[in-house]
Amino acid sequence: MKTFYATLAVFAVMLGLIAWNACHIQRTASELTAQLDAMPRCEQSLAALDTLAAYWEKERRVLALSTAFEDISALDDCIAEMRTAATLGEEAEYIKSRALAYNIIARIRRIEQCSLDSVL
Repeated sequence: MKTFYATLAVFAVMLGLIAWNACHIQRTASELTAQLDAMPRCEQSLAALDTLAAYWEKERRVLALSTAFEDISALDDCIAEMRTAATLGEEAEYIKSRALAYNIIARIRRIEQCSLDSVL
């Protein structure tokens, strides 16, 4: 009987960690999206990009535990490309990188949500 209770406890802890991870990823994706939404035009965006990059560096370690490296690396690249475009004043490249960042965040959110599709 002790084995059953121990197994049940391990299962409950595992479910709790999975739920916490899913909530954390959704919360991080929402914050990243909000920061991208609040991002000013290309020329004035360097301070906002610093804030976005600092937040991403803080959260990426936790996200890297369960999110594909491809997505983590792609978002790193998007933030770097946005910073480069803002520094050089290239509005079109800045908008393109920002749109790509939105797509990557949406993909992370979709893949990491709790649903039957993400399990299969």
